[in-house]
Formats: sequence, structure tokens, C-alpha cells
Amino acid sequence: MEAILYVRWSTKDQSKGDTERRQIELGASICRQRGWTLAETLIENGKSAYHGRNRAEGGKLYEVEERAARGELAGKVLIVEAMDRLSRQEPLESVTLLNRLAKRGLTICESSTGTIYDAQRISEHWAHLLIAFARAGEAHDSSRIKAKRVSAAWRRTQTDLTTKKGADDPRLCPAWMEVIDGKFTVIEDRADIIRGIFERSANGYGLRLIAKWAQEERQRLGWPKATWHIRNVTNMLHDRRVLGEYQPMMRTENGGRSKAGEAVKRYPAIVTLELWHQVMSGLESRKGTGGPRQKCANVLSNLCRCTYRAPGSNLPCGSRMTLRRQKRGPAQITCSDFSRAGECTCNAAYRYDDILAGVLDNLLSLAMPAPSTIGQHSRVPVLRAELTTKRKRLEEMADRLMEQDDEVLEAAFRRFKAKVDVEAAELKALEAHEEKRTHATDPHAVAEQALALREQMATDADARIKVQSYLGQLIDVIFMDPSDRSATIVVMGGLRVIKLDKHGKVIGDVNTAHMLKDQSIIDKLGREVTLDANVDNWNRVLAGDNPMRLTKLDEVAQSATEAA
Repeated sequence: MEAILYVRWSTKDQSKGDTERRQIELGASICRQRGWTLAETLIENGKSAYHGRNRAEGGKLYEVEERAARGELAGKVLIVEAMDRLSRQEPLESVTLLNRLAKRGLTICESSTGTIYDAQRISEHWAHLLIAFARAGEAHDSSRIKAKRVSAAWRRTQTDLTTKKGADDPRLCPAWMEVIDGKFTVIEDRADIIRGIFERSANGYGLRLIAKWAQEERQRLGWPKATWHIRNVTNMLHDRRVLGEYQPMMRTENGGRSKAGEAVKRYPAIVTLELWHQVMSGLESRKGTGGPRQKCANVLSNLCRCTYRAPGSNLPCGSRMTLRRQKRGPAQITCSDFSRAGECTCNAAYRYDDILAGVLDNLLSLAMPAPSTIGQHSRVPVLRAELTTKRKRLEEMADRLMEQDDEVLEAAFRRFKAKVDVEAAELKALEAHEEKRTHATDPHAVAEQALALREQMATDADARIKVQSYLGQLIDVIFMDPSDRSATIVVMGGLRVIKLDKHGKVIGDVNTAHMLKDQSIIDKLGREVTLDANVDNWNRVLAGDNPMRLTKLDEVAQSATEAA
């Protein structure tokens, strides 16, 4: 009879020990005793049976189950050191796995005890399943207790961020750092690759070109082990560890990961906040453009939108504009949806060079300084104080819930916790928004960088890539009107609008930013306060909200802050 030996251990550190040799020798020994032929040895390295990862797609046991389901293993023996090598999941799940494999013609043998499980023995001696069930329960409980202990220890590590000796914990160390003399230290040649990725993204390079460059640097430096490709370049560009932040994470029940607390400053930053937000702005402006950017022929591809409205529809097309070269005559841009024979039926064409020239001619006037949203009237301190008060109240409710088993109190606790979680997410979003505003690149500096490359754009693809990125940071959108072939440039959410004719000449200019003025307002506490003249406050007022109006909860939080 042919036998398959299944060898498994949970963590990769266990491979340094004796587990592999012991399981293989036991398997070979039972084959000699029974006269079986060892046909296969399947080794599962670092796959947890408690979480069922050895049964997930890609696991060796997953392959065994699939082959058994197809009838390929009928009449064969599956050898394991003990049943917990197959599964440490809940007892019922483990016994169901054993029974399913046996019903599909597979005999399971425990090499450590010599116990045999097959369909006939299980049918005639059902007590064997009770023994297997009890062992599965012991294995599951043991793993569950161990998992809780490990999880609690890891939570302490995530909170303290140090080893027992007080040194920075190397397990939390990013790949571009190492721990020297108990402190996180940057490995400069690795950090240079990360900085190069961010700098190229800020200059408008696409993910494909960045990955190609990073791969060349990998071959030169020998780091990292994994190949650079679009996906891990994208992940790196969104990894806030480059800013020095550590985000505690935890595993979810379905095997995923979720945040286990607030991010904290822990590492030396290798990228500035200014560069980070410049990259985020560029990625957002290029979202959905797709495709490689080796030539970047159409600098306006991520800005121009078709505004054609089909008969009977009030909605504009909204598609991007694609560049169309002419055998004779100037290059034109047309609706990409129309070019692909989509729903848009507008065949209007615009002279690309004229529109681009009009945009660049007026770039400095379009580069309006972004008003700061940070100051004495920032909502963040008030919201933070309010959230602190609510979290204290939540802790008090949790203490009462532990003392008395009350369903009404539990329901109230869950509702209040959900509300606190929502407000915490809103506060985090507002903090991120204000951080972005504070570290935004000076628009005039961006405009000057773009204009400095204007003469090189005709022959230099790199110059076009950079100019495209700079324009994306300054301009919200350019609406292309097929009725008169005009282009309307929108900046700062519509506070500044310039309209160009089909030749790129200015035919309209509206600037409402000067209408933003500081205003004195009496808040609900009877104090005179000044409403900052900035775009965010302006937009909130237009939406019917008074940024300085305090709710009752605001007053409580304000009073608590002043008392402290």
C-alpha cells in the first residue's frame, strides 16, 4: 500500500529544531513495520493548524483534501505524527475532517501511537471518533490558550515598543532600518532607494517606470529579496512608516489584518511630510488614467474632461480626453469614450498645443496660495477633547457592565461605542486633512518648476512627466465645451476659474477668493471669535454649517479642557 507522509510545524522558527527529523523518522518507521511504500512526503513549513492555514488554498493539506475529493487517494495511507498535525481547529471541525478523508477512501495513521482511522473502523468502532474528538478538544484548547498568551505579550510589545531590556524591538523594525546600540538606525543605501521611489512619483513617473528603476537598484544593492513590481511600489508609497509612524495591527477572525490602535511616532523619518503629500496629491490626480507612461505624450490627460450632454440627459459625459495625432495638421484631443466607440457621441476635437499653451501661459496666475486651515480656530483640539471625554465615559460604562449583567446596559454600551468609533475616524480624517494643508507645497514654486521645463517638453519625455505632475497639483479639472471648443480651468474648488477659447486665449476670468474675509462671530458661549478666511470654512458655510457654532457637547468638552 502506498503511503503519503504529512509533516507540519506552525512557525518557521521550529524548523531550526528537531521537529522535521522526528516526524520523518516516525513516518519511515511505521512504513517499515506495516510494509507500506512511502510514495510522497509533504512538508508544511510554518502553517498554523489552529487557524486552519494549512487547509487554505496554497497549503499542502488543502492539496490532499482536493485530491481526495477527486478520488485520487482512495486506497492510500496518510501518515501524520498525531492528529493535531492535521488540525487544531474546533473539535467538531477536526473530527469532520477526519471522517471526510476516511469516507473518501483514505486511511489515516498516527505514527506516534500506531492508531489507524479508516471508514470501516470508524463505522464498526465509533468510540474511536470519541477518542479523536477528545484529543482534538485538548489540542484546540492548548492552542487557544497559547494564542491568547502570545497575543497579550505582543500587545504589550506594541504598546511599549521596546524589549524587556528597554532597547528598540527589532521585530518592529522596517526593512530599511536596523537596531544599533538599542536604537532604530537608518540603513542609508536602502533608504536611498525608498526616497528615490517617492521622488520619482512626485515628479510624475508612473508606477511601471518606478518599479523598473527600483528593480535596477535592487540588482545593484542586492536588496530587497523580493522583486520590485507595481503592487509593492504602490504599497511602499502608502506606507507611513517612512514618516516614522508605527501602526499596531491585529489579525481578524477571517485571517485578515485590522488596526489595533492609533499610529505613533517611533522611527526616524526618511521622507518629509511635504514630499509625502506631494506624492499623495500626484497619485490622486493620476488615478484611473492607467497604462504605461514611457512617452507621456498628452500632458493634460488627467485633467481634461468632456462635458457633452446627450439629448434628454442632464449629466455630462465626464470622460477623459485622449490625444489623436494627425497626418497633416496639429495634434488634437477628443473624448476618450467617443474614441473607443462608447456611449458618448461627441466628435468635437480641440487643438492640443493651443490649449496646453493657454494653460502654461496663465499658470502663475492660477497658482493661488492655499489658505491655511490650521490656527487658533482649528476644530481638532475641540474634537479631540470631546473624544477624550467620551472615551472616559465609555470606560466607565464598561466597568459597570462587568459588575452587572444587564442587557439594556450592554446594548447602550454597544451603541455608544459605535458612535465613539465613528467620531474617532472623523477626527483622524480631519487631522490628516490639516496635516496635508500644513505641509502642502507652495503653489508658486510648483508653477515655476513647471514653466522651467516648458522648452524641454517637445523632446524630453521626462520633462513632460514632471510637468503633468505639477499641473495635477495646481489644477482641479479642465472642462472641455464642445459647443464652442473652449476650455474652462477650475482651481481651488471653483474659487478661481479661467476660460480659454479654442486658440488658448483667455476669454473669461473669475476670482472669488478675494471675497473670503475674516468675520467676527458670537459663539454659543457668548464670546466674540474670528472666523478664518479659508476655503474649508467657506465651503462649510455654503453647505449650511457654521464652523464656529458649538454644540452642547462642544461646551462640555470646552469646559472640561479649561478645568484641566
